[in-house]
Amino acid sequence: PPKKSKTAPIMRSGSSDVTDGAEDNAAAATGSITTVDRKLVVVLENPDESLSVSPSVERLHRLHGTSLILSGATLLKLKASTFATACTIFHRFYHQASLEKYDVWSTALACVILASKTEEEPIVIRHVVLVFAHLYRKRRLVLCQDPTQIIENQAVACSSKTKSLSLAEKEELLRHVKPMSILGPAYQEWRNVATKMESILLRQLGFTLYWIPDSHPHKFILYFVKVLEIDNADFAQTAWNWCNDSCRLDLCVRYEPELIVRTSGTLAIYENCDS
Repeated sequence: PPKKSKTAPIMRSGSSDVTDGAEDNAAAATGSITTVDRKLVVVLENPDESLSVSPSVERLHRLHGTSLILSGATLLKLKASTFATACTIFHRFYHQASLEKYDVWSTALACVILASKTEEEPIVIRHVVLVFAHLYRKRRLVLCQDPTQIIENQAVACSSKTKSLSLAEKEELLRHVKPMSILGPAYQEWRNVATKMESILLRQLGFTLYWIPDSHPHKFILYFVKVLEIDNADFAQTAWNWCNDSCRLDLCVRYEPELIVRTSGTLAIYENCDS
């Protein structure tokens, strides 16, 4: 007869729920969890401790990325909920990925596309790409780091003739610049980056985005006003503005939406206490 194996099956002692919870915490601590959940077991200032990205630099990049999302959503005339969804995807992604590996421009571009799909607000990828290319030219106008470099469709941003112009004159000049051709290599490169980054976002977040539109703090503002019986017309708008500002930071990852709207309401009360 065959010999019995000396390796006996390992039996778990105690409750299996406790053991599973300990394993989940250990997996979260090592960064091996990729499926999105309503809560993060461990929240890290820097997703990868081996990389030299300080928390202050990471916050600056987060603010820069969300400012791109805000500008893009404004030009595309997207809903406030779509903007909040894009910011949530952005912050969730960078709590699992590194800033040294993925730049905020590509991520913000893909977040707007994914948010429009999640919110069921149809938008053409071509429009998103052209808007972000416009934002790139506009910000190059402000910086004008290399005035000797002349690039087609971006010459206004780099031309030495614009150094003596004011910001208003530069923006007026930018309005007359034709958008890049959708048949050119520059557009194809932007589009390829957008589609590639969209796939990376979906894989990193576990293809689980359906719950994000229902987790925004904005939807609790009207309940807040009704329960407190507030008659001030400016209160709801002020609280809404604070909720929009909260999207610029990673508060949606750290705190529940009920806590964010309660804080926004408190700040709105302080701001409108005189009236």
